[in-house]
Order: sequence, then structure tokens, then C-alpha cells
Amino acid sequence: MTHDPIHLLTLPRGTNALHPTLILDGDVALLVDTGLPNTLDQLSAELARFGVTPDHLTAVLITHHDIDHIGNLKALKTLNPQMSVITSEGEVDFVEGKVQAQKLQDIASGALVIAEDQKAWAETLTRVFPTLSTPVDDVVQDGDVLTIADGIEVIATPGHTLGHISLYHHATQTLITGDALNLNQGQLNGPNPRMTHDLELAKASLKKLAAYPIQRILCFHGGLIEGKNLQQLLDKLSQ
Repeated sequence: MTHDPIHLLTLPRGTNALHPTLILDGDVALLVDTGLPNTLDQLSAELARFGVTPDHLTAVLITHHDIDHIGNLKALKTLNPQMSVITSEGEVDFVEGKVQAQKLQDIASGALVIAEDQKAWAETLTRVFPTLSTPVDDVVQDGDVLTIADGIEVIATPGHTLGHISLYHHATQTLITGDALNLNQGQLNGPNPRMTHDLELAKASLKKLAAYPIQRILCFHGGLIEGKNLQQLLDKLSQ
């Protein structure tokens, strides 16, 4: 491959940012995750940097159903009904709104304790999540290879949510990790423990990712990290 098909998008969010990924291959445009609800203008501006409009998107792949990942999905599908919505089997019912969001279930069970300053977020999640339901067109499984950009491998990385998936581009040795990993001021971390449904399962997923040759990692929270020793970093984080 003579060019890099993988492009990191940046959607400002307060003092931080969210980072969907755009993968381009000729007329094919795959968006990985979509940002928060009601930020379609922001997302569209980022897509435009790469000559893409929402109605040009071939597909959107959702790594998992958290609100900052599916937030613009319904709006995109409304603008572009031909666009394919893809996720794992374990995420389908959440994305389609047939099952209450896993974080809401964890709050209800007491597994996720909400601090005082998080109550507004929890109330927003309760109110907004049911309005975002979107039909899923294609379901992928661990080991599937998307026929774009010389092949994008789907890796099941449960833990943060039970159906969470990551992607691996063999040609550039790039991991796209959703919330399986986070980058904070240049430091690579595992998923946020408080917001992770099953931390031990998440650590096992990191060990699985560490088996791949890695030149760079794209984190939805934190963006890009590249260089040597990323496999060793992942292996250490999985302990």
C-alpha cells in the first residue's frame, strides 16, 4: 500500500477531544464511531478535511454503544440511508435500543456508583440513550476481515462493554481500539476502571491485542500514539 488510508478525526469536547477514525479506500469511506449527540456539524467539518461528506460514507462501524460513540449515528443514517451500520453481535441490541445501555444497567445494579458531579451525566444518559436507537445492517465477529484498505481485521475486545470490538490494519500495523485503551498526556492506559463493565475481561483483551505487531494505536480518548515497544506496553497494562 503506497498511501495511508487511516485518518484520525478530532472532535473537541471541553478541554479534551473525541477521536473517531475515518478509513478511505477509493470510493469506500468507513467511519469508526461517531461522537456525541448533536455534534453532526462538528463531525461533518472533520470529514470535509478529507473530502468526505456524510452522504459519501459507505459504512459506520460502532466499537460499542456508549453515547459518545453512537451519538451521531442516527443522524448520519437519516442523511444517508444507504450507509451500512456495522457492529458486533454483542452490541446490536444496545445500538438498536432493544436493551438498556450497559452503563445504565450497571448504575441500576450498583456496579457503577455515580458521584455527585456525575448525576447530571447519568440523567442525560437515561434521557437521551433511547432516542439514539438505529437499526444495524451488518454484524461482525472476532477474526472477520473487512474488505477495505487491504483488509481490516475485527478483534473482539470485551471488557469495557461485553460486545466491544477493536480493529487492526495489517498493512500499517495500526490498532483502532475504541475505549479498550486510553491515551492521557502521552501515557497509554487501559480502559477507565470505573466505567468498565468487567475489568478482568478488559485486561485479557489487552493481552490479546499485545500479540499483534503494532506501530501505532488510535484511542478514541486521547488520539494517536506511535513508536516502538507498544506491544510491551500493552502486555504490561494487561497484568
